[in-house]
Amino acid sequence: HLLVQCPLAYRVWNYFINVIGSPNFTISSVKEDVVGWKSFPLSAQGFQLWKRLPSAIPRGLWKAHNAIVFSGKIFNLQDVFRDIKINAFNWSKGPDCFKGINTSNVIVGS
Repeated sequence: HLLVQCPLAYRVWNYFINVIGSPNFTISSVKEDVVGWKSFPLSAQGFQLWKRLPSAIPRGLWKAHNAIVFSGKIFNLQDVFRDIKINAFNWSKGPDCFKGINTSNVIVGS
């Protein structure tokens, strides 16, 4: 529930799935959208980032959850988006398609 069906988690998944233009997003389609990433027309960079999002999104949500529970922080959607983007980017740094791109390029628009 916490990582997919919670209304805030839903907004996070919806944000990233809508970035690539998936129509008719629903909770039941998260798995299909994530598994079906190959069908989306993505650049080399987008492909590398999309491969990491199914891990980066739950990690970002869990990190935000722990900050709320254990540190009394307030949930900030923009911070969660930023953290997920940074993690996906950092986990993707190996491929040549990211040469010359830094973290500040990735978090624009969060």
